[in-house]
Amino acid sequence: MEKTKINDSKPILALKDRPISSDGGFVIPIAYELESNNYTIADRYDFPNNGRIWVSSEYETIDRRFSDYEFFRVNRYSADDNEAYIENDYLEKYWMRGSDAEALKRFEMCPIIKEDLPDVERPYLNSIAPLPNRSVFVNDNTYLFGPFEWTKDDEGIRLSAAQSPLLGLKPDHVFKVKIPEVSQFIIKFDNFKNHFSLPPAEYLFNTNFLKAVEYNQQDYISDDRLVTWGNKNFLKSSIAKLNRKTATEWLEAVKNLKNLTGMDTNRRDRIVKLIPKMLEESTQQASFINNFLTNESEGQKIVDQYLVDNKDKFFKDQLKHIEERAEKEAVKLRRDMYFLRAKRDQLYREMEELNKKKKEEQTRYEQERKQELRSIEERIGKL
Repeated sequence: MEKTKINDSKPILALKDRPISSDGGFVIPIAYELESNNYTIADRYDFPNNGRIWVSSEYETIDRRFSDYEFFRVNRYSADDNEAYIENDYLEKYWMRGSDAEALKRFEMCPIIKEDLPDVERPYLNSIAPLPNRSVFVNDNTYLFGPFEWTKDDEGIRLSAAQSPLLGLKPDHVFKVKIPEVSQFIIKFDNFKNHFSLPPAEYLFNTNFLKAVEYNQQDYISDDRLVTWGNKNFLKSSIAKLNRKTATEWLEAVKNLKNLTGMDTNRRDRIVKLIPKMLEESTQQASFINNFLTNESEGQKIVDQYLVDNKDKFFKDQLKHIEERAEKEAVKLRRDMYFLRAKRDQLYREMEELNKKKKEEQTRYEQERKQELRSIEERIGKL
């Protein structure tokens, strides 16, 4: 079959459909790529038959590189000049190779989730639908927030602020843009819903387009990164967790938060709530209390007053504790004495047995000696 390359074909976005073999399979054209990184929905009737492109070789390359629901760019595809597809409904007009597909950049064609932005202290989506392996945005019907990276754990799909200096955002912040400002940069795939993870069926062309409109920055720092940030800014430490050494320093830093300038009020309030919570959930609270009662003058006063107020109960408890310990020690001593006596008796028996064997050996030796002397005398008498 003679096939001719189409030289003026526009790059398209596509999704995996299904393999026929390790080398061959189908992809589904979704959108045409226009100039300036804009896109328009592809018409399925432009790709007879069945709205697909036949991958004649290297399909395993596409299957390996791209996950389900993940867009990729097709730079080249060809048409069948013999037009055999007209006579056979099972043949496609267009064909390509697996090597003609390439991955999109990180912040291109990001899916948009329609729901309220999850609270940063519990950043889990309500949606549990599978997502493409890309950054995502959240549309709460008023604002568009993002980009977010996502991970999946036992509780669901967890969001975190995507980190990249190319976005022009402060660390751990995301774009917050009014929906009307970005509607021209969003593409909706109502005609292809059967081929998408639902939701989403809406995608943002390119995250960099948001720099051209009016936007705010939404702080979306996670709890663990907030601790790291606090350690770096307050304690000049790179430690990412609270530990025994930094617990009291943290509490002192919290007291002085109101004196710090340039700090977002929400972030300060989160730290104030976060530190006691982390102390309660770890051994740091006990460590801090013990240190306070032992080494601080105010703590020592508390201990002294406690002894005065509770001396009767305290000494009774201590006496009971001493008696219990003494009884345990007495039991242990009695047990040790029993084993020592048993060992002594065993030693006595062994010594008696040894003396008995010694006497028997001495008697046997004397008898043999006497017998030997008699034999000598008898031999002398015969001479």
